[in-house]
Amino acid sequence: MRIGKSSSDCPDIHLQMSFVSVMTQEDLAIFVSYCGETKGIVTAAKWAKEMNIPSVAITQSAYNKLGKLVDYVLTIPSQEQPLRIGAISSRYSSLIVVDLLYYGLVKRNKEEYAQKIINTRRIIQEMEK
Repeated sequence: MRIGKSSSDCPDIHLQMSFVSVMTQEDLAIFVSYCGETKGIVTAAKWAKEMNIPSVAITQSAYNKLGKLVDYVLTIPSQEQPLRIGAISSRYSSLIVVDLLYYGLVKRNKEEYAQKIINTRRIIQEMEK
């Protein structure tokens, strides 16, 4: 939002379906699933594909169900074990990829986005006075 781009994070699958249903070909759907087999995310990706919405998956393999449905796959290391206490490395890997996507977008038009970030910082600093 700080650079003037609308984005939404929908951890709830019902909200994901709602968002996909109103997306257009001008949008980009980004699906994050370590295993790439999560039924809800795969279903949302199928709908995006049927609606010709450009899509990206952040997942461990381009050959899982999710990877086969999207336009682009950004793979993360597959180091998680089948029996695990928490998905630490896959979560961090996914977050790093999302951050890199943001940095890449900002880098494409640094002057415009830099001014928007500065303006946001000024507003926040004024509130903190």
